[in-house]
Amino acid sequence: MEQFYSSQIVCLEHQNYWLYSEVIQVITQRESCWVRPLLLVVHSDDDVQEVFDVRCVSDLIFPFSFFRPALDTELIPLLSHLSKGDLSSEDEQVSRFRFQELLREIWR
Repeated sequence: MEQFYSSQIVCLEHQNYWLYSEVIQVITQRESCWVRPLLLVVHSDDDVQEVFDVRCVSDLIFPFSFFRPALDTELIPLLSHLSKGDLSSEDEQVSRFRFQELLREIWR
C-alpha cells in the first residue's frame, strides 16, 4: 500500500485514461483518498494524447489501490493545459463528459 499525503499529486490509470488529482485528505480507516481531479489525459492507439482540464468536476473518494504517485517528469509538461481562468462552457462540458466516461469505464 502506498503512503499518500495531502497536496500530493497522484495518478489513476485505467485503460487509456490517466487522471491526475491532488490528494485532499487521506482516509486511513477506509484505506481511501479524497482527491480533487486536475487533468485527464486520454491516450489513443496512434500514440496521440488529449488533455482535459477537469478542475470543474466533483471530488472523488477512491481506495488507495486505484492510485500511484505522479512523477514530476510526467506531470510538468501537462500543467500548461490547465486554463488560467474559468473554462468556456463548451470546454467545461467536454471535460465533464470525458470525466464521466472514465467513471463509467472504471465501474463497469
